[in-house]
Amino acid sequence: MSVQPVDHHDSGDPHTPDVPPTIEAISGALGSQELRLQFYTETLSAPAGAQISEVLERWRAEAMLDASGNRERRPSARRTGFDELTAPLGGVDAL
Repeated sequence: MSVQPVDHHDSGDPHTPDVPPTIEAISGALGSQELRLQFYTETLSAPAGAQISEVLERWRAEAMLDASGNRERRPSARRTGFDELTAPLGGVDAL
């Protein structure tokens, strides 16, 4: 198994529109004025460096969700727990 670099410009899913990680692209892809306002507020208040990168990456995911039309499915989405992920390997204790 090899490690592949993460390409932040391509979601890899042909059903998910690509949103470049720029302020202009993210704000344009957000589906409502309310979300854009929240995005601008967080972006303008984030310090330069890692914090602004985290804000852009989080909002880029929101923008991709809006652009794909899957926002209505999001509240019912379930996160996979660590125990579920490790079950095929014999559980956490086997690691």
